[in-house]
Amino acid sequence: MNRIALLAAACCLTSTAAWAHKDHDHDDKKTPPSAADMMKPPAEMEKLKGMIGTWSCTGKSADMGKPTMHAIKSTMKMTSELGGHWVMVDYVEEKTKENPMPFAFKETIGFDRASSKYQRTFIDNMGGTALMTTTGPSADGKIEWTGDATMGGEKTPMKDVITHKSDKETLVEVTMMGPDGKWMPVANMTCKK
Repeated sequence: MNRIALLAAACCLTSTAAWAHKDHDHDDKKTPPSAADMMKPPAEMEKLKGMIGTWSCTGKSADMGKPTMHAIKSTMKMTSELGGHWVMVDYVEEKTKENPMPFAFKETIGFDRASSKYQRTFIDNMGGTALMTTTGPSADGKIEWTGDATMGGEKTPMKDVITHKSDKETLVEVTMMGPDGKWMPVANMTCKK
């Protein structure tokens, strides 16, 4: 057995063993998930299928350290990866006169079964990171992500509201808490397939 297969088997066995030892309200009817069940992505990932594809975005982004915003154009590619367990995002802005230092980021989106929340892990081309969670889309198509971003060694609360208008159009509003405790806009975009 090669090392990768051995590692995968060990992870499955460890996860199954951990689940079996967890107190499940003493319900004898529950059984630990099989290795085959653990390989299947959570059903909640189905709700994100409409995100998959290449999106063209236009909008505005905050000027660093200023109360003004500049126009942006970007491409966001979203793919289903690793057996459907993750959505991978690759976002790149165009370099323009208004945007001489274009922003870019990569992120993963998945579902954490233990907390029953979606999770995002974000890294960008300026050394920033963010970890965010949500309970998922609401009935009106909005997803509100909350968490913390770290930029330049400073940690700050961050919020993204993504409104899925249709399979072809999504609105994105990113805000961050300023030093005064007030939410300030970071980016507002309309993305279309």
